Amino acid sequence: MPKPVDTSTIADAGAKTTKGPGTGSQSRVIPNIEDIVKKANNLNSDKDLTEFLVSSLQDLSKLFTAKARDIKAAVRDGIIENFIVPIVDKFAARETSLMATIFDLKAKNVDTDLVFYQAKVRECENTIEGLKAKLQLVSTDLSDAKDELKKTSSALVETAKE
Repeated sequence: MPKPVDTSTIADAGAKTTKGPGTGSQSRVIPNIEDIVKKANNLNSDKDLTEFLVSSLQDLSKLFTAKARDIKAAVRDGIIENFIVPIVDKFAARETSLMATIFDLKAKNVDTDLVFYQAKVRECENTIEGLKAKLQLVSTDLSDAKDELKKTSSALVETAKE
């Protein structure tokens, strides 16, 4: 059963507040990459897609850590805010037509032959159940006839002895 879609955005989950240079009292909300990884893991999507997103985000985190001096904090925050978060949010909201098509195809991945044979199997099972009921009735009638025949034969044997 599919998980319910989380309607919160990445920026809502575990975000940190930073102040950019010259912003004064204005604050921005920048999510951590770990929070985005958690969100990607909670997506109700294909295992391969989730693994791809998580590994890409972990590689990005390693790059940010390794090149901390070369990549300024504002650039890192801009990359996360403007590129990574919207992509993961799109996957979470399933707003792209391709993703909707993919999810529909996965949900409807039923072969027409399989549906046809399942209907035939159900029909055969119903026929078998009906025949079992008829067999039970005939078996009861046969058992009753056997008992009557036994009584009649016993009575005939006694009459023949006399």
